[in-house]
Amino acid sequence: MTVQAVSDIEKNDPSYLSDLRIVLLEENWNIDMAKTPSDNKVMLFRKNGTDYDCIVVKKMEHENHYNVTIPLPSTSGAYRTRIETAMDVYLYVTSFIEYYAETTLRSNNLLP
Repeated sequence: MTVQAVSDIEKNDPSYLSDLRIVLLEENWNIDMAKTPSDNKVMLFRKNGTDYDCIVVKKMEHENHYNVTIPLPSTSGAYRTRIETAMDVYLYVTSFIEYYAETTLRSNNLLP
């Protein structure tokens, strides 16, 4: 086994998605159980106190990647992108929630 293969296995470790779930819950993103199937191929989080701000992480088994949809905090709508590994999903979404918090706090005049 090469070092590259070990690295790829680590990047696709599902614990990254479990860690992401914990981070989102800590940041007041609630799991929408009505739209999250038990097979864990889709995770849907809704921002507490909002109607339309959702983060969706969907595992595309047959294509071996994830589709990630994030809300656009400054306007209505969403952005979807394709991400190859669980680690990259974790990094992408955690960076987004930091941006989301800054943007929404600034737009609500809670930050200078």
